[in-house]
Amino acid sequence: KEPHRKMKIDEKSVRKFEKGIEDEEEPPLSPGEYRVYPYRWITLLAFSLLKMVNGAGMSFFNPLAVALQNAYGVSLFTVNTISLVNILVSGLTSFTLSAYIMDYWGLNAALLIGGGGLVFSLWTRVFINISFKFAIFGMIFAGFSNPLLINAPPKISAKWFAPNERPLATAVGSLARQVGAAVGFVFPVMFVNSNDDS
Repeated sequence: KEPHRKMKIDEKSVRKFEKGIEDEEEPPLSPGEYRVYPYRWITLLAFSLLKMVNGAGMSFFNPLAVALQNAYGVSLFTVNTISLVNILVSGLTSFTLSAYIMDYWGLNAALLIGGGGLVFSLWTRVFINISFKFAIFGMIFAGFSNPLLINAPPKISAKWFAPNERPLATAVGSLARQVGAAVGFVFPVMFVNSNDDS
C-alpha cells in the first residue's frame, strides 16, 4: 500500500510529528506503513548543503599549504598536520561522543550541535591573522563536531523517508561532504597565490 502523503504543513502538525503524536484527522497507521511529508526533500537539501560546507571547510588548508607556510612562517609539516589532527579527533569522537548524542539526545540536537560546532570552528579560523594557533584550534574543534554530521545520513533517512527512498537519501547525504571537499580543494587556489607572502 502506498504511504499516505500529508500535503498541509503547519506548525501544530510538525510539533505533533516530532513528538510522535498523530493528527486527529489522519487515520492511524498500521504496522509497516509510513507517513512521509513533502518537506523531507527540503530537509535533505538543507542537510546536504551543511555537509558540503563541512567538507569544504575541512579541506581548504591542503591546497594552500605553501602559501600558509610563506605567510605565517610555519613549517609545511605543521600546515599538513592540521588535517591529520582533525581526522584523529573525528575518529576518536565518532564512536563515543557522536553515538551518545545521537542516541540519547536525538537527531535534532546532534545536527544543531554539529552545525553550531562547524560554524564556531570556521569563525575561529578567521582569526588566523592574529595567530596561526587559531587555525589549529578551529580544526581541532571541528574534529569534535564532524562526526555528528558525518554519521547523520542514515538517521535522517530512517526518520524522514519511506523504506524505498532511504538508499537514495542516504547516498545524497553521504556524498555531499565529498562534493564540498572537492570544492574546498579547487576554490581557494583561485584566490591565493602560493608565492604571495601576505
